Amino acid sequence: MDSISPGQACIYRKYRESLPHHVVQIVIDYLSEKHRGPLNQAVDLGCGSGQCTFQICKYFGHVLGTDISSTQIEEAVKQKEKQGVKNVTFEKSSAEEIPLPDKSIELIIACRSAHWFDLDKLYSEGERVLCPGGVMTFIGTRTMSLTVEYIKDDGRNSELVKITDYIHDFLKPYFPPEAQASTDEYKEIKIPYNDFKRVGGVMDSKVVNLSFIIGLIQSYSMFHNFCRVEGTQEGEDFLENIRKNRFLTATGLEGEDIDEDIFTLKTTYFILMGRLNGTN
Repeated sequence: MDSISPGQACIYRKYRESLPHHVVQIVIDYLSEKHRGPLNQAVDLGCGSGQCTFQICKYFGHVLGTDISSTQIEEAVKQKEKQGVKNVTFEKSSAEEIPLPDKSIELIIACRSAHWFDLDKLYSEGERVLCPGGVMTFIGTRTMSLTVEYIKDDGRNSELVKITDYIHDFLKPYFPPEAQASTDEYKEIKIPYNDFKRVGGVMDSKVVNLSFIIGLIQSYSMFHNFCRVEGTQEGEDFLENIRKNRFLTATGLEGEDIDEDIFTLKTTYFILMGRLNGTN
């Protein structure tokens, strides 16, 4: 049975940010250092609803997105059809069994998902499917790090820090143990290929409204765990408390439902890249 409901997959698609262009470019530049031929094939593991897939397909002849969740794959296919993207396909599959031929892939990428995989099996599978000079890359963010600033009054940002700290502390007991590695920026993970590079502190920001922030919290696996344990109504009450009694109070807009983009959402990415021997 799929652990992700259609409603959860829709929330994930709507509120999880697409992978920023400058983060993708770091990976493409690393790959291009030794790969001289065309970029024919990439695979996006744990693709969700395509937040990374649709960004990297601009560089490759074809991209395959895989996920073990059928509802995530269904949501990704809907987005493919909506956007009219021709060089992407999605398939339900585990990360450790990539449904592509030997030596056929230039890039394996896992964005915010590598901590869910059996990495030893994945490394072996990568050796099978990657072409000479091919790259495996893991991209992540600090899972428990939500950074929000109020663009109209910097003096209120200290209150916003208190709010995001409260959210983290409240949901921390429901944090999936598999995701713990992301809070440490995968510091214990090293892709065991010939070349290995780690890049940290890659910043991105976007201006959003309060509804987007609440939706992003809804997309967190720890929030899903909280609702499973405590009940859906408790989850709704928690979100309403965050929205009305904390964010609106901190910004001096109590009692109002604001749709204006007045918050800056900041995200810090880290990137791990490993390359197999050989050049193309």
